[in-house]
Amino acid sequence: MQLHTEGTVAISSLRASRAAQAQVAIRPQPHTPPDAPGDLVAAGLWMLAVVPPAVGFWLVAGNLAGVGPNRVHTLLVGSLLTLGAATMLSVVCGFRMTLYEGPAAAYLAAIAVLGSHGHGGPAGISGGLLVAGALVFLLALLRADRLMVRVLTPLVSTLFVLTVTVAVMPATLERAVGATHGLPGNASAWISSLTVVIVTLTLRRVRRLGPYSLLAALLAGTVVYFGLAGLPDTAIGGGLAAPGILPWGAPSVGAGVAIPFALAGALAAFNTVATGGVVAAAERPTLTGRALAPSAARRALLSNAATQAVGALVGNLVGTVSRLDSLGIVRLIGNPRRRPLVLAGAAITALAFVTPVVDLAVAIPLSVSAALLAVILAVIIAGALQTIVRQPKRTIAFVAVPALAPTAAWVVVGSSLSPDWQLVANPLLWGVLLSVSLERIVGRRASPAPVLLASQDGA
Repeated sequence: MQLHTEGTVAISSLRASRAAQAQVAIRPQPHTPPDAPGDLVAAGLWMLAVVPPAVGFWLVAGNLAGVGPNRVHTLLVGSLLTLGAATMLSVVCGFRMTLYEGPAAAYLAAIAVLGSHGHGGPAGISGGLLVAGALVFLLALLRADRLMVRVLTPLVSTLFVLTVTVAVMPATLERAVGATHGLPGNASAWISSLTVVIVTLTLRRVRRLGPYSLLAALLAGTVVYFGLAGLPDTAIGGGLAAPGILPWGAPSVGAGVAIPFALAGALAAFNTVATGGVVAAAERPTLTGRALAPSAARRALLSNAATQAVGALVGNLVGTVSRLDSLGIVRLIGNPRRRPLVLAGAAITALAFVTPVVDLAVAIPLSVSAALLAVILAVIIAGALQTIVRQPKRTIAFVAVPALAPTAAWVVVGSSLSPDWQLVANPLLWGVLLSVSLERIVGRRASPAPVLLASQDGA
């Protein structure tokens, strides 16, 4: 009996060892192509890819919160500080991957809910961010990340990618063409956005110029927009300016503030963990499709919680989340290393103190920044669809298609819903719940191919 037990243990250990060796053998670390831009150049490209779209989020949030034109500079200073510091914290202490932290759409919905019920205003939003940060911190302490990671199979992760990117695409396209409630928008926005798309696609066809496609598209789109609409009436200040603490006053917290921001914080927490899982699977594919380190999700939640609290103290109004478009940016830039992103985060944090830079950020046309984001999202959507079509037909028919139904409905009627229903009907929540439930019912797992894994040269 003892001999049999020892033999069983030995066989199990041998199998585990072989599985581990096979897993290591197929887990390549992100490599940098020979013709990829250097770390300093890549850091600059990261800034150009991250900051302009984020400015669009911040200005929309400021408008919803009633921030006057004379306080926009204060809003951008706090937002830039939060973006830069959160990104460095995520890369160094959180997931420790090439994954930046940026504004989350769920918090925009929470801000809209506050405004619709008269609880709006920067002070109320600051209080809401503190509540969201406390909730995310509690989730990390309770190790809710373990449950989140457990349900994130390769198929669920891919459907999460499609849900997030497709759901935000309509609003992104509306901003790109200058429309508020559908088409047609205005000519300057249309032409400048088309310029961004054409320049990006054209340069992507030239291998050596591909990494600089976002920079060229930003410059070309901005020049075209200003040429058609005229130069903006923006006052450029000078010198350095340190941000104030609690620039919007003492945070205001009540039930009307806490409930929508607690829901937004929960959605952002799951979004963070899911995004980390997707990026980990793309960077370090394994036999199971789960490459996220056991402690990485908890570290990321703790980092995110700290970001919400610190951001509220310096005047940020839009909570942050690990951004899924990091995958598309890495593909477009071509340098997958973490160092450029750390340098970019440090530079963004430092530039928040430089008044002329902040004022110039306000001058970037909203249509151009939205068009840049739309291109990045399109790259991610294309990769996710390629992964979906490789699944068995049964999985596509009975899991993927029904799980994407809430997203399709959101695209059609989402903008017509009240702020309350927009927060409750968020397709991220219902789409992921459907995909998890249906995959278990159907009983078929997706293939262990890594989500969105593609060559870093953009081929």
